[in-house]
Amino acid sequence: MTLALLIWQGWNQGLSQVTIYNGLPAAVTVTADSQAVTVPPFGHRALRLRPGSEYEFTATAGHQTLEQFRQRLASRPATEIYNVARAAPLVEWRSPRSEQPGGSLEFFLGRPRWLITQATVLFEEPPENRPKLVLSGYGAAAPTEMLASFPDPAERVELARLHARHTPLTDPRFPAWLALLPEEEREALLRERRPGEPDQTAVPPEIPDLLELMEEGYVYAPRPGPPS
Repeated sequence: MTLALLIWQGWNQGLSQVTIYNGLPAAVTVTADSQAVTVPPFGHRALRLRPGSEYEFTATAGHQTLEQFRQRLASRPATEIYNVARAAPLVEWRSPRSEQPGGSLEFFLGRPRWLITQATVLFEEPPENRPKLVLSGYGAAAPTEMLASFPDPAERVELARLHARHTPLTDPRFPAWLALLPEEEREALLRERRPGEPDQTAVPPEIPDLLELMEEGYVYAPRPGPPS
């Protein structure tokens, strides 16, 4: 083994893993100073960064900046999580899931932007029959399911606004998110996302007026698969 490889391994072992979770249905690019990674919809990617250092994080979706902030990492190597734009609730739970009354032990974490976790399985299905602490994100949940844990009306509107802005108009979840916005915001958002956008979120000709769909009661999206 060469000296250069040994030095690289030693450096890498001393770094923290920052796992970036994207709870939006649109790809997001995250930069941490000079490093950048594109995170797919409802997906996750990791960066290796220096413990104790402060980084400037910027998250963008298309041409829109979602947020920009500075974050200092823990002083020792740790597993740190960045939940982009606080777009989805996070849950820690123990696997395998219990079939006994009461179910498995779960810890609802809300919508933190940043946290340190002891979970060893991040945003993936754990191996069967092996005890693990799992961290899951619920960005792909139906709007009614996601919002059930947030009784504060202001927080519900904040989530609805974020998802309505970045959910493709052809996605069955879009009318549900739109319906949760104050009435004066709905038409403004539809006008903003006018036909011809390069991100393919415009309403195609065969899709009827979404506001009419909402008036007819089309405000529920099908339940998605397991959380990512």
